Amino acid sequence: MKFFHLNLKIFRRDEEMAIVVVTCDLIQSKDLSKRSEIQEKLKKTIKIANKEYSKNILCPFIIIWGDSFQGALKSLKGFYKILETFEEKISTIFRCGIGIGGISTKISSTTLEMDGQAFHRSKSALKIAGKNHWRIYIQSGNEVFDSMMNTIFILLYEI
Repeated sequence: MKFFHLNLKIFRRDEEMAIVVVTCDLIQSKDLSKRSEIQEKLKKTIKIANKEYSKNILCPFIIIWGDSFQGALKSLKGFYKILETFEEKISTIFRCGIGIGGISTKISSTTLEMDGQAFHRSKSALKIAGKNHWRIYIQSGNEVFDSMMNTIFILLYEI
């Protein structure tokens, strides 16, 4: 979807670098009968996604809390294809919080060593998605953009 190709300069202040943090959580994973099998699928899919979409990945996807995974992207370009890859390969429903913003630490090889506005927004977006039973929610600090994107996600997944 070319629509999702977005220049992140509109989200930057001064020299702050804007990134896209994608945090996903498997829905009702505790209730899944083949949980270890699904986690293995998730591990394999993370390797596939990290390799296939490496040009847009700033920090590779990793498992962060047993049934959750996270990665940082250079832009929104191709993020939807990444999510489709996860949906297709792990065949388990998950929700996703997308945060766009700056980082307050150096770029690292793992998101676990990074922090900043993009991470806080991603975590907050994931909570909002869960609370409202939505599949994807985005927070960028730009209310018009967020409203437009979240409406599109609701139309894609909820109707």
